[in-house]
Amino acid sequence: MRLRFLLLLIGSLSAYLAFSVLAVACTDTGTTYPIDPITGIQVRSDVITAGKGCGPGDTQVYKYTAVVTDTDGKVRAAATYDCFADGVFQALAPAADSGFLDFEVDVYAFNAKTFGDGSAVATVVNQVTAAEHQFDRFWAGRTLNFTWVTACQTTQQSDVEVVAVCEPLRDAGSDGIIVLPASFTRQDGTPAGCNAGAVSIRASLRGIPTAQPPADAGADAGDAGPGRDAGDAGDAGDAGDAALPVDAGDAGDGGTIPNPGIVVTCPAEVRLARVKAPADHTIDVELLGAPQGDAGPASLGRTTCRGSVAPFVTTTATCDPVQ
Repeated sequence: MRLRFLLLLIGSLSAYLAFSVLAVACTDTGTTYPIDPITGIQVRSDVITAGKGCGPGDTQVYKYTAVVTDTDGKVRAAATYDCFADGVFQALAPAADSGFLDFEVDVYAFNAKTFGDGSAVATVVNQVTAAEHQFDRFWAGRTLNFTWVTACQTTQQSDVEVVAVCEPLRDAGSDGIIVLPASFTRQDGTPAGCNAGAVSIRASLRGIPTAQPPADAGADAGDAGPGRDAGDAGDAGDAGDAALPVDAGDAGDGGTIPNPGIVVTCPAEVRLARVKAPADHTIDVELLGAPQGDAGPASLGRTTCRGSVAPFVTTTATCDPVQ
C-alpha cells in the first residue's frame, strides 16, 4: 500500500515538473512594441446628422461626402461615408515644421432620394483629386447633386486623430448669378429691357481671369461633368430657359471665348447656376425683339453684366447701359 502511494506521488511530481518546463518554453521572451498613435482627422457623423437624424427619409441624412483641402488650396482627399460612420482621413500630408497642418473639410450630405444608387457620386469623388480639379476646392460642390452642405476646419497633429469642427448643415444652394431683365437701361436712363419692348434675352457667360494656380488655367474649358448642363442654367421655370444649352459650371473661366449662351423669354429672370466659385464672371447680354420671319428676332441692343460669386450663393449681376 505504501509502495503504491509512493509511486503515485512520484508520478504526480514528474507530471508537474514536465508541465512547468513546457510552460516556460512557451513563454515569449521577445521585446514588445507599442502601437503608434494614428495621425489624422475625423469628421463626426453625429455632428453631421444633428437635427436631421440618420436614415432613408427625405429629411434624414443617408450618406455624406467629405472633401479635404489644404492651406495651399490643393484637394488632398475625398470619400463618401454612411450617415452613421465617422469620416476618417489618415496621414494626409507630412506635418509642417511646427507639427501642425490646417485643412478645410467641405461636407456634402445626401438624403436617400438624392443619393440614388451612388454611381454619380462615386464618379465625382474619383475625380476630385485629379490634376484638372485638384486646385478647385468647390468643383465637387458644383458638380454633385447634394441635399445639404457644411464646412469644417481642423488642424492635423502628429500622433493624434483630431476631430474637425463643423458648422450645422444648411440647405443646398447654387453658386450662381441672376440677371434681372427689367433692370436694363440705356445711357440716358430710359428703360431698355423686358419692360421696354424686348421679347427675350440671350445671355452668354464668360469669366474674368482671376488668380488661379497654373494647373487650373484653362483646364475646365471643356468639362461636361454631371449637373452642369442646360438644366442648371434654366432654373427660372419657364419654357424659354432651356432654349439653348449652357455649361454653367466652367463657361470660359479665366478665358475670353463666350459660351453659346441661353435664351430666356421675358419677363423671366436669367439664372446662371453652378458657375465657378469663388470667382468673378461677365455675362454678355443681347436684348431681342419679336421674330422677323426667317431672319429671326431683331437685336434691340447689347450690354455686359458682371457678378462676383461665392460658393453656393446666388448673386445679382450689375449691368452696363445698353448700347
